[in-house]
Amino acid sequence: MVKLVMEEGLSVPEAGRRLSLPPSTIISWVKQFKAGRLGEIGKTYRPLTEIEMELARTKKEPGRSEDGAGYIKKSSRVLCQGVAARYASMKEMRLNYPVQLLKRVLSVSAGGYYGWLDRPLSKWAREESRLELEIRAADKRTRQVYGAEKLQHDLAEHGIRVGICRVKRIRRKLGIRCKQKRKFKATTNSKHTLPVAENILGQQFKVTAPNRVWVSDITYVPTDEGWLYVAAHKDLFTADIVGYAMGERLTRNLVSQSLLKAVAAKRPAKGLIHHSDRGSQYCSYEYRNILERFGLKA
Repeated sequence: MVKLVMEEGLSVPEAGRRLSLPPSTIISWVKQFKAGRLGEIGKTYRPLTEIEMELARTKKEPGRSEDGAGYIKKSSRVLCQGVAARYASMKEMRLNYPVQLLKRVLSVSAGGYYGWLDRPLSKWAREESRLELEIRAADKRTRQVYGAEKLQHDLAEHGIRVGICRVKRIRRKLGIRCKQKRKFKATTNSKHTLPVAENILGQQFKVTAPNRVWVSDITYVPTDEGWLYVAAHKDLFTADIVGYAMGERLTRNLVSQSLLKAVAAKRPAKGLIHHSDRGSQYCSYEYRNILERFGLKA
């Protein structure tokens, strides 16, 4: 190979392609040849051990996860932990690797591993398992929107006293994260082409008697099954809700039902002022027809 470069004048890349060797290896050998130390190459070679060959084989295996969870070599951080952590790692990798190999890689004894398997859980481990179940249940109970502090208060209300640092650690271990929910959901569509009534009330919210002025609006409530829309009518004098309707969809029928319930419950006289945000639901033809039928002013 060195003769191809030195005597026949082949370039290093060409010689590498012919011999299927990396150019860096050829360059190194040429330097050793020029220095008269070509015969020393290979004297320090050491055969691979069984563990090194196993590591090389597993590294080249297809289908391994990119995070390295399946590699023994990338599990070397376990060696920095206690013996119990090494035994736990052996238990996880036992289906893929023999115990004899794992005990050498993790520097533990097979007898100690089997003894650890038969040993009952400690009081702390039992408490840890119970807390994991309780925190999972509390996270589900609170619809996965509570952070560590609120989750700690919820656990305390159910008779479970645990430190905040432990709650945070277990949440990280279980991969529990708060769901990010939208804090605002639009309920008013002001960009419509329907006729818009004048503002008769004119920000004068002082009323002298009931059933003189009603105000109406739409809101929403988050539930376990999704958003629930609520349309309501309120008497400005008594501050009572005189009618309301709920539904899964935001439609003009929702506000119509609320108004009909209010009229049926209070039977107001003609001339009552109806005030709203003048969204598309309140400006619809169907809703304005109901107002006209009962003599309400909008």
